[in-house]
Amino acid sequence: MDDKNARILSLIDKFDKGLATDEDVQELETWFQSFEDHPNITDKLTTGQQQKAKARLFQRIDKTIETRLAEEYHSPLQSNKSVSLWTKAMVAASVLIISTLGGYLLLNKSFEKKQAIATTITDFAPGGNKAILTLGNGKQIILNDVQHGELASQGNTIVRKATDGTVSYDQQGDGKSNIRNTLSTPRGGQYGLVLSDGTKVFLNAASSISYPASFTENYREVEVTGEAYFEVAHDVRKPFRVKMSTQMVEVLGTHFNVNTYQNTGASRTTLLEGSVAITTAGQAKILKPGQQAVVTKTGIAVSEVDVAEVTAWKDGFFDFTDADIQTVMRELSRWYDLDVVFEGPQTKETFTGRIPRSWSFAKVMKIMETFKSSHVRLEGRRIMIRQ
Repeated sequence: MDDKNARILSLIDKFDKGLATDEDVQELETWFQSFEDHPNITDKLTTGQQQKAKARLFQRIDKTIETRLAEEYHSPLQSNKSVSLWTKAMVAASVLIISTLGGYLLLNKSFEKKQAIATTITDFAPGGNKAILTLGNGKQIILNDVQHGELASQGNTIVRKATDGTVSYDQQGDGKSNIRNTLSTPRGGQYGLVLSDGTKVFLNAASSISYPASFTENYREVEVTGEAYFEVAHDVRKPFRVKMSTQMVEVLGTHFNVNTYQNTGASRTTLLEGSVAITTAGQAKILKPGQQAVVTKTGIAVSEVDVAEVTAWKDGFFDFTDADIQTVMRELSRWYDLDVVFEGPQTKETFTGRIPRSWSFAKVMKIMETFKSSHVRLEGRRIMIRQ
């Protein structure tokens, strides 16, 4: 190992031990900004070292990135203006540090002076907290248009909108009730919900959850389309079930994520804490924390996954690892309320990175220049992509 790489590894080791000085931080940031050829040293680091170093580095450079991007993209993608090497390097570092410490080295050649994915695209604002609540009598409440406070009475349950926008259900007594409500988000929407048992649900864009206003049976059951994250209130007497088109998830109290978007070809359940049982077409699997069950027509497949990547959406990020352009654009289309049309065969290039969902579409598309062989044409809110 040459002296330069030994020095970098030494700096990262200091991060790992919490001993890095301001000068050490600056030296390592300068290294990430550099576009010189460096051997990939990621395999020399432990997983813990990678995670700690990249988290601290991202915190240090994030504000700098935002400031410089605002300066350089005052009118995002409105011209063919060349982007400065400084900005490209910093964007590459900020986005790709999040996936692997050496990762940006794999993609820096994508930021060449070639025409990349697009240069003239109308900008679109990111999504936000938007949802419609459908009550048992069919009445619909557009939640982003109403003030906080009491919204409705559903049987023995009061429905409220909290000051943070979350919808919550306060069950009054133990009376029987068969009233079901539905919370649905449009493309470009997300929303938080607290069920009558205290279970917390966070709904992603283009998703819905149907549930009883109060749980009065010997089990708790909800139905989900799209994607939702659950923190289930523990109740050993009443199992909690999530029903989807192709599977059923049953738990007592745990944290997990379900993704059942129809255009992905599979339903995915990812466990963060506790234990869940997955059943479909006569098959059953028990998940452990850190595992994901993928249900397809052929059955259930279980594997280890990065749960932080799976649940990044609820924390305000897009998080991709070796994602093809179809996967990336599916995520973006739901959040920015766009239609995507793929024209002919698509590039085999992949993207790895972590991007804030608060960024405008134009800013995100600048990062997507890593798909350098793809070209974009925009017609209204429809995006055509060809190789």
